[in-house]
Amino acid sequence: MPSSDHFIALCLLNEVVSAMTTDPAMHALADEEFQLVAEPILKLVLPEGWGPRDGLEELFTPEIAARMILFPCWQGGIIDCLPIKVLADAALKIGDTGCYIFPWWNGPSNYCYVPLSELAEGYDGEPFSSTLIHARIGVDPHCAVTTIVSSEGNWGLYTSSAHHALIGGSPEFIEELRRGVPDINNQVYEFFEFWQENWQEGLLKGHNYGPYRWLPILLKHIYGEEKGTQLLHESGLPWE
Repeated sequence: MPSSDHFIALCLLNEVVSAMTTDPAMHALADEEFQLVAEPILKLVLPEGWGPRDGLEELFTPEIAARMILFPCWQGGIIDCLPIKVLADAALKIGDTGCYIFPWWNGPSNYCYVPLSELAEGYDGEPFSSTLIHARIGVDPHCAVTTIVSSEGNWGLYTSSAHHALIGGSPEFIEELRRGVPDINNQVYEFFEFWQENWQEGLLKGHNYGPYRWLPILLKHIYGEEKGTQLLHESGLPWE
């Protein structure tokens, strides 16, 4: 359950949104809307905006209770591990209507609001399609380091330049994602395999990519103390 402070902040933000927004259509964010509306909502989900050390440590606020590691995200901003349509459908099912997209390396001129009903075709449609976000509003939402958050502050997705993603929301939201991607719980093991290859190749080349001291922090933050500790020992990675 959201804390009372979290709930009050959302209520105040909804009042600001109602006062500022008359058109819920897809649009680029003006500076005022970002500062007064989108950024406060972002920080209700991810307090650091895009997290320390490229998102490899603690990322979500305590109110974002259910979390997962997703892998892989090979292409800049295209989420191979979670189809955008599955994300949009899950958010719609919990009552959300839109999302904000922050492609950090592309700069503030590319921050935008997108209705969930238009997200799949807008973000991941056919090349050169007139339905793409870039074609419609002239912004490029694709970036290796991107955050997508619910416009209601209910969930957030962060894609890292290290080819993984972190997602968090309500248990109901995460369960909808599991229905859409049945093997989604196994992606954390693919994440481990990727880092094992980096470590082994580094040792062979005379470089030491371990210990991964960030790994215990990340796993316990995403999965909780008990499950995170279990996964840490299953990872086979050097972390101390």
